[in-house]
Amino acid sequence: YNFSINLTKALKKNINKFDIIHITAVWNYPSYITSFYCIKYKMPYIISPRGSLYPLTFNKKSWKKFPYYQIAAKKMIQMANAIHYTVEDEKRQTNENLGINNYSIIIPNGLDLQKFRNLYYKTKLIENYPHLKDKKIILFLSRINWIKGLDLLIKAYYKIIKERNNLHLLIVGDDDGDGYRKKVEEWVNNYGISSMVTFTGTLTDDDKLEAYAGSDLFVLPSYSENFGMVVVEAMACGLPVVISNKVGISKEIGEGKAGIITETTVESLYKGINVLLEDQYLRDELSINGRKFVTNNYDINKVADKMIEAYKNVLKSHKRV
Repeated sequence: YNFSINLTKALKKNINKFDIIHITAVWNYPSYITSFYCIKYKMPYIISPRGSLYPLTFNKKSWKKFPYYQIAAKKMIQMANAIHYTVEDEKRQTNENLGINNYSIIIPNGLDLQKFRNLYYKTKLIENYPHLKDKKIILFLSRINWIKGLDLLIKAYYKIIKERNNLHLLIVGDDDGDGYRKKVEEWVNNYGISSMVTFTGTLTDDDKLEAYAGSDLFVLPSYSENFGMVVVEAMACGLPVVISNKVGISKEIGEGKAGIITETTVESLYKGINVLLEDQYLRDELSINGRKFVTNNYDINKVADKMIEAYKNVLKSHKRV
């Protein structure tokens, strides 16, 4: 919850020195106390829930979230000058779930595309993991958490490798300290596919880029996903993507013909992965479309311009007494 008396004093003393406040969370003390002083001193503020108000997320541990929402978070949200959502789906589900009718803005996350212009060849990944040589690599890169749909992926992958022997699943990431990775490893062992799956743990910076650049396709079958930044990163690297329809940007990706969208079922995921494995032309097409889609929609410079415009609009409409 991050209670801090020093933060409280600093906000009370300094918040008037700013023109606009941007709060990027809901369920913690810094968010609450910042909104408290914004309301008290009539400072304009924006809240970015970052998926924390999605019904599936809200209802997890609802025994403590719902009372807190009624006591503190509800007013914090209702009094905000604007709610910032990253995708239309987040706005729709949040508004329907909580009856929010604030002025809202939809601006996606941005990506510094410069980092993705000088990618490593596939051989770089093979140097680090020699057993991947001559394999088609399916990449999962995210937190190892129940919400990411790894139960679906392991089952779908097991079905696929019974028909193909040239695949390898690369699982990049680690759990949140709840031991979920151990459960996924047990599934892999029980299916007898340990030699066809590699857990790398968390990779960052160049190591992460090598994983993207060295893989053949990217999969994220989440049950709920506010945005899906790793999907954008994968597309920026030219990886064809297979994602569930619960990933926040799935609608936009589908409309842009930039990826394969599946249901959150084993059969649907199996078919989505299989169609890409069978069709090199489709993989190439999605690779090209994905790069264009990212450049057109998620370039950090374009996103920054949109956010600056949103700040200006809030300031214009805010009457400070």
